Amino acid sequence: MNRRSASWGCKGAAGVALALAVALAAGCDRKGPAPGDAAGPPEVKPAPAAPAGGTARRAGAGVELVNKDYDRIRSRMLIRRVTPPTRANLEFAVYDSNVIMHDPEAYQPADPGREVGLGDLDFDGALEADTLVDRIDQTPLTDAERGSPMAWAPMVAYLDLWDPDRSSALAECGAKVSAETWGDEEIPVPFQGTTRVYLGDEAGRREMWVRVEFEPWVGFLAGVDDEDSDGFPEAYGRIPEEAVTVPAETEGIEGDLFAALAGDYRSKVLTREAAENLVFELCTKLYTVYNTDLIRGAEKDAWPDQKALRIAGEALKLLAGRRPDLVIVARPFGEDLYAVLLLEGAAP
Repeated sequence: MNRRSASWGCKGAAGVALALAVALAAGCDRKGPAPGDAAGPPEVKPAPAAPAGGTARRAGAGVELVNKDYDRIRSRMLIRRVTPPTRANLEFAVYDSNVIMHDPEAYQPADPGREVGLGDLDFDGALEADTLVDRIDQTPLTDAERGSPMAWAPMVAYLDLWDPDRSSALAECGAKVSAETWGDEEIPVPFQGTTRVYLGDEAGRREMWVRVEFEPWVGFLAGVDDEDSDGFPEAYGRIPEEAVTVPAETEGIEGDLFAALAGDYRSKVLTREAAENLVFELCTKLYTVYNTDLIRGAEKDAWPDQKALRIAGEALKLLAGRRPDLVIVARPFGEDLYAVLLLEGAAP
């Protein structure tokens, strides 16, 4: 049985909504990370200065992929450099294209009886139909806007804490995307989901664009390819204006969705302690589905152990002796998967 069907225990849109709510909002007890199978850690030298540009592929503004041969389906370790550690950057580094969150089950959905094209991907009004495109360079977003994505799920969770009433319409757009089953209610996981968010300004009109990614086993798409060749076809569309333009009269709440995101979420640089606490919270929320833990403190000093070296030794060589700042370990099937974060430019 795959990890999600085992953890969620329910099928269809209702099960998806429940599981996402649990994964994003529920606090859970942690299990301690499994001890290494060596008596002590290998020698790790003091951290060198961050490499100059060109040594890591950029995943988003402030987030760089260190292991450039990373495969989000087959790799067992993701290494990212976060510069600087804002909440938006850290959440993007944890959530976006992370192998920890990939369900390797090759589901075989029923044939919907037709090819599904771009014109079918408005998801009951969740996206504006006349804005749907196959590639991000077909959107009106500038290079700077395309290069500054946020991760959808934690961004929506943040806005829910800011004001659930004023962000509910936006959350509903994402729920509609995930709930579409294309006529097959038996598949226990979403066929697709909203993953990345881009904020734009078109002639003075503030806009929110999103990337919708389809699972690799969705084989009935027409005119929707895999833009970045990572195994997950994607499309882009704009969130309706009414879902992101909210009344400003709510007592006690200042600003709007855009102002809320532009403040502490995207701009405040965290201390190392605050960054660790945030990632610990993320691990706690993801635990029920992905069995995640954060290796830290004395545990981190004993890492990488021989098990990690055996699993991803080639990737770890790229650290050049640097100790990671944060290590997430997940055991969705009993085998370890890792997400390693290197922090640069943290607040004092």
